[in-house]
Amino acid sequence: MCFPPLTLADSIPNYDNIKLLFTGPFADYGPFGDADPVIINDVLRFILTPQKEGPFILDGRVYLPMRLVFQILGYDVKWQKDNPIIKISKNDEEIAVDRVGKTVQKGEQKISAPMLLVNDRYYIALRAFSEVTGDDIRWENDTRTVIYKMKGAKGVLPPVRIADIKYKDTRESYRYAVNNQIYEATLEGNEITYTLKNTSGVTIAKDSLIRLSDTWNLGENKKASIPGGGVTVRGYDAYKRELKPGDLTSEQEIFTAYGNYVILIFGVAGKDEYVNRVSSYPLPPDTAGWE
Repeated sequence: MCFPPLTLADSIPNYDNIKLLFTGPFADYGPFGDADPVIINDVLRFILTPQKEGPFILDGRVYLPMRLVFQILGYDVKWQKDNPIIKISKNDEEIAVDRVGKTVQKGEQKISAPMLLVNDRYYIALRAFSEVTGDDIRWENDTRTVIYKMKGAKGVLPPVRIADIKYKDTRESYRYAVNNQIYEATLEGNEITYTLKNTSGVTIAKDSLIRLSDTWNLGENKKASIPGGGVTVRGYDAYKRELKPGDLTSEQEIFTAYGNYVILIFGVAGKDEYVNRVSSYPLPPDTAGWE
């Protein structure tokens, strides 16, 4: 059975400057992704993907990438090419997504779910996600941000918000060693450039705005790895300058490979539980701060 991509006719998905902001429980696997997970509540994080793997607007409706969002929520997503039903599960909870009938069933509840297949990824309309999960999901038009608050999470916002975000197709080369042999590899993806705006209403002191980052593989739902073995190390650094209310940081750059996504967490040292927890760990030797 074959499921061809949807023909979008004259409509073109608009990916421009859209951000994903989640708040809710967060599983911390340690800086190398190999520790037993510790669940921390109410962690705010931005999710960055290559542009055409992220959310978009089409015909006035916001669509979210299904696998990415369910993965962030802690669900296991299983599907086979010849089976129209995608099975999504977490603990004793199971959701069935019918790609052909465009419906989502959870227990006895079955709802219609506007669904698109774009760039080999399934997207579901924001409102349908909200109905299925019961989470509070809204579109903030002035910042072009999808704000996703999981059930039971506090409705707080981070001290800074991503303002402008831009994407550029690029490749990133790196070297790695296997059995004392040096190899070179190339990853294709997007160079993402963004700025942050202080929305906290108070001045953030120098070196107190902390950025944490993790890179995850979308297909395997674990920390991104390199071909020769090993995984990416969690980034941890501080903004070197004072940031007054309404001020923007200088542009920041980050590379995201196709099929991966980056979790960015911003907090103020001494005020945010997760930042305080992580800052108690030994820092990587190359931590120099950012500006």
